[in-house]
Amino acid sequence: MKRFTKLYGSSVLAVGLFLLAGNGSLRAQSPETTPSVIGGWRGIYEPGPNTTPSVIEITAQDFRRFEGMMQVGDLVYDIAGTVAADDSVHIVGKGEAGILIGLLKFTDLGDDGALLEGTLMLHLPNGEKVIGDLQVLRNPKQPGE
Repeated sequence: MKRFTKLYGSSVLAVGLFLLAGNGSLRAQSPETTPSVIGGWRGIYEPGPNTTPSVIEITAQDFRRFEGMMQVGDLVYDIAGTVAADDSVHIVGKGEAGILIGLLKFTDLGDDGALLEGTLMLHLPNGEKVIGDLQVLRNPKQPGE
């Protein structure tokens, strides 16, 4: 009986390994569903009672990774980030004004319009940390575009 159990167990293991390592046709496949974040985004940054105009220009995207620049008031940063599977967006940036970290949520508004909103933290060169809410909008295509 032990011999049968070993033989049966080995056979199941071999079939399992074959299915996992097979030719790829048996693996789950899904299309790339990462939303595009390329383009110009305009909005506001609100650290407390103040409101500061903000601009994001995303110039390149490779699947989930992207890069560009961000301006918060007079502060300019080179940024890089990722779009996660749950449409959360993580941004890090660096510039003469210090370091920027953003934890945002992507919302598709249709017709190429979208909203990025969440928390943005600025680490200024003097050691000050400024935390606030960011809301930026990529305008949808207009009729005839």
